[in-house]
Amino acid sequence: MAKEPGVKKKPEINAVVGGLVDAGSEEAVTLTGFVSASSREGYVRLFTALNNMSRSIEIAESDILASVELPKSGLGAVALWVKRDAALHHHIVETAASCATRTSSGGGFTTVRRGGLRMRVRPQARDVCTCEYFCDGTQCVPCTCECLPQ
Repeated sequence: MAKEPGVKKKPEINAVVGGLVDAGSEEAVTLTGFVSASSREGYVRLFTALNNMSRSIEIAESDILASVELPKSGLGAVALWVKRDAALHHHIVETAASCATRTSSGGGFTTVRRGGLRMRVRPQARDVCTCEYFCDGTQCVPCTCECLPQ
């Protein structure tokens, strides 16, 4: 029986996955985005999306188990495997006025309908829907959600 080209009996071990397992990434969460320097020594900042640079996550370099460049992004995005118990510092840049309005609005809520979903939100959030990323315990996927004003 002739051996067919390209057919192998034993599968090849994926070098990237093997390296991640060796680094202990089985006990980690995955974050994707764009890495930048941090103003704090020993930390990096991860921007989860380039369309909103006012939000980032600061991660201690010692909490990063592994990183892999995501070549299909074309802009230098990476996947980081971060210790599950790492303290992540979320940075949100906004004006003092918008922060004061958001935090002093009291407990009043308004009802909003989006598709088949009915939600109770603070009045100033009625026209704005955002999400940073979805985490299911095994990976975090960046997303951007936008809602139309009512």
